[in-house]
Amino acid sequence: MLRRRLRHLLLAARRPFLRVEGVELSETLHATALRNIDVARLAKPDLPPIVARNIDAGSYGMPVEPFVLTLFNPFAAPVIAQVAKLVTAALEERPREAYIVGMFSTQRRRSGPSRAARSPP
Repeated sequence: MLRRRLRHLLLAARRPFLRVEGVELSETLHATALRNIDVARLAKPDLPPIVARNIDAGSYGMPVEPFVLTLFNPFAAPVIAQVAKLVTAALEERPREAYIVGMFSTQRRRSGPSRAARSPP
């Protein structure tokens, strides 16, 4: 059974993106993600590259291309704040189209909006 955290990666892979990347700090969940990506690739070999990274989201390097960042019940407020700083710095350094989608069904406290956050056109 696919974990919810991986499901959005596979749903995104059905869209016309250059690649889909996921970040997971837990080694166990990361290993599960890798296995599920392999299963998905066998079932649908024409998917774009799906990359699972076993890193802290607060140190993730934003892509140089336009991107969509989805957060599904992701982290505590300090980590979300760090990710917002990374997004802001990346967009200030190299302006490009970026969308951030947050789904926080269990997270009660979030950091404030980033200067990089804009409403979609």
